[in-house]
Amino acid sequence: LWYETNAQGTTRSYIQVLPMKIGHLKFSQTSLLDMLAEFFMLFMTMVYTVYACYAMYRDGPRAYFGKTWNCMDVINYMVFYLAFAFRYAAVFNGADISFPP
Repeated sequence: LWYETNAQGTTRSYIQVLPMKIGHLKFSQTSLLDMLAEFFMLFMTMVYTVYACYAMYRDGPRAYFGKTWNCMDVINYMVFYLAFAFRYAAVFNGADISFPP
């Protein structure tokens, strides 16, 4: 949504909708590089989560969560897993829909 003001002081609004190709919702339309990048991101998130669990076991929960960066890391991991959950929910919900609708 854009507003343009002319010399007289009046405004005009413009709405421009740019459609995007949603090919990434179907596995058959996704490239191998996209799949490898997504697998690598999920794998590294799991590796860092395991490392964080090990650090929490090693230091104890009170000392681990006593550091602000560790709390932010745990929130970051939860956001990553939530994003992956929403991503795969969209993939599985959109798997039966023909594109373009």
